[in-house]
Amino acid sequence: MTSLKIRWLKVFYFILAHPKLKSTYYSTIENAALFFRRYFS
Repeated sequence: MTSLKIRWLKVFYFILAHPKLKSTYYSTIENAALFFRRYFS
């Protein structure tokens, strides 16, 4: 489970580093954040 979290964090920070990708995938990242908040909080 920890390795999966690390993988998602890498993807998250990669998108944060690219404003165009961030704006394009904002809703997807938001949904992922809600998912992790619900199941891994």
